[in-house]
Amino acid sequence: GEASPGYLPYPKAAKETSERMAGNPKLIVIGRNPLTRMYSSYRYNYRVPALKDLKNGRQHEALAHQDDDYYEPFLFSFEDLVKAELKQLRNCFEGFGPGKTRSQWYKYHNWTRAEFNRRENEGLGPLIDLDSVCYGGKVNATVLREQWAELQMKNQERYIPSATAFLIQSFIGRSLYVF
Repeated sequence: GEASPGYLPYPKAAKETSERMAGNPKLIVIGRNPLTRMYSSYRYNYRVPALKDLKNGRQHEALAHQDDDYYEPFLFSFEDLVKAELKQLRNCFEGFGPGKTRSQWYKYHNWTRAEFNRRENEGLGPLIDLDSVCYGGKVNATVLREQWAELQMKNQERYIPSATAFLIQSFIGRSLYVF
């Protein structure tokens, strides 16, 4: 069995996977409700680790060993993080994303060069690398991602665990495939 849909956006992946398996089986793909998946990721990848760090006194200015309600002012809401991500994705899709992805991927990989050319010839939309182009990396010691810069500057008392930042950055993006 396979539990990752990560390869499905690639043009021939599902067909080739099926053909390489004994007996040429049919593949069954079950998609999860994206909103349910996003909120689950928020709880599991943001709230749980953040509360653990705050309760253990390892992070921030919060008192250790308090009940969950005490830590609410130190946490970003699901809505805050999703709005910040939507803004970042919009800036990427409508602005810098297509060109930066092309300059980063076109010259180094034969399959991407062929795919960029195919999409251009067929009038299809551009490829966009969500992780390295849209989300990028750490901005500085205080701001863990560009998409959170405004949130973190306005709410310096709130905490984002750096250990799970790469998962928190993409509540929406892990449900999107732009290929």
